[in-house]
Amino acid sequence: MNSSFESLSIELLFELFDYLSPFDLFRIFINLNNRLNAIVYSYPLRLDFRSICRSKFDFICRHLQPKQVISLILCDEYVPDRVKLFLNHFPHFKEQFLQLQSITLIEAETITFIDLPASVSSLSIRIYDVDDYYYENYISKILSQQAKVLTHLKIDSKDLYDLIDIHFPALTYLIISGGYYYDGNYIDVSVLLENIDVHSLIQQWQCFLTHLYLVIDNKIQYSTFNLDRFSHCLTHLTLHFYQEPFRSLFWLEQRHWYVGCYQDETEKGTIIYSIPRFQTRTLKYPSAKFPHMTTAPSIIEQNFFYSSRINYFSFDMNKLITPVDYRFHQVKSLTLSGSSLLSLNILSSIVDLQQVQYLDVSNINRLLPNELENLIAHTPRVVHLSMKFDPLFIIPSQIRYLLLDGLGRSISLDRLSYTISSVERLEISVASKQMIIDVIDRFNGLENLDTYFDDGDLDDDCMTIYKGVSIDWLIKHTHRLKSYDFTCRYSREFYPSIYLSFGDRRKENDHQD
Repeated sequence: MNSSFESLSIELLFELFDYLSPFDLFRIFINLNNRLNAIVYSYPLRLDFRSICRSKFDFICRHLQPKQVISLILCDEYVPDRVKLFLNHFPHFKEQFLQLQSITLIEAETITFIDLPASVSSLSIRIYDVDDYYYENYISKILSQQAKVLTHLKIDSKDLYDLIDIHFPALTYLIISGGYYYDGNYIDVSVLLENIDVHSLIQQWQCFLTHLYLVIDNKIQYSTFNLDRFSHCLTHLTLHFYQEPFRSLFWLEQRHWYVGCYQDETEKGTIIYSIPRFQTRTLKYPSAKFPHMTTAPSIIEQNFFYSSRINYFSFDMNKLITPVDYRFHQVKSLTLSGSSLLSLNILSSIVDLQQVQYLDVSNINRLLPNELENLIAHTPRVVHLSMKFDPLFIIPSQIRYLLLDGLGRSISLDRLSYTISSVERLEISVASKQMIIDVIDRFNGLENLDTYFDDGDLDDDCMTIYKGVSIDWLIKHTHRLKSYDFTCRYSREFYPSIYLSFGDRRKENDHQD
């Protein structure tokens, strides 16, 4: 006899599934009975693999049916070779993911070209390396292949060269970003567009755009093109630019397109942006430049500045201006700096601590263990913690990602092994090859390990040691990597670093790639 739960309609079960992550969906419902299996495998999946841990990633890949995936985000930015790992699970991607509608590729480092099915009409590509010739060909090839069916496209302005000879007859939604934030700094890539007329380029695509997002810089040619040329088709416009002549009466009065402006942090010019389509995602607080001047009604302005999500909120507690007359309700990442920690009452009056997911306290000069423990207790959603190593502080079980700031020689692995229990990803500076071996073999609960070589950490030349730590060397000198699958990425972008992702126990006769 079926239980009352099993008798629920497919529609009700789908509504329930909407509240579950793909991992929880498969973990809870798969292999209970044939009916539930069939329902689970008919449920449309939206997969976001940007920050998921390795074990959950592998679990989902083992259980999903490609035909049920309608949206996919693949990212190599945080985990080495994640795109390659995914393609290893599904080597016939184009023939398997026949219902896929949207795909986002972020820092895809795999040398394997992703041949997309014709069903993909929405494509987003984000690659930070502007000098890599392979990626230029990669982008051009994938865009040429999908050009006839794409309705949504998001691409960096540095990649517009790859679009010059391509037509997009079905394109209605276009986002062209002008630069990007990386490690807290704005990287200006607008110089790459000096010889591109964006208006002519869009006309050449022979598309009928209804949604357009542009980041426009006064250094580039298209900072003077007339947006009224698009007024016959555009219903949604988002601009982030530096030139006031763009504020035509058509967009302000007929389309109710409001703008805000402020002096940028570098003091080089005034930035004008559209409201509410453009969002303030990064904010240094306190700031005399916030809130910005706008033409929007007060109710829209209030919601825009204080109720919208802020991804990165940096708070210098030494510069606090009192009294505080407004509160930020959706801060995702909170960075605190200063000589000491403010009271929780003051912090809570400025930021809704209940919404914070990423917490950085590494720049607080004096922070007692009980103060940090109390702060984390008031930020229940925090899973990512950046801090200086403190041998007296026990990492709370809610923390999954731990970044230890400071030199490797100041960190006691003996003490650290007793203070972390639920951490899945560890970011740490190492002082020697032996320290790398010890971290890999002693911290068996880790699924990802990011190690950095700092000149201040090493008696010998850091590059000599870095080059000596090859994949073969890691397998030879560690017990864990002899028995378990792993992926590895080396980087010298800022300083020598190695990124490791640990998988399942290796089957007999398997070999590390």
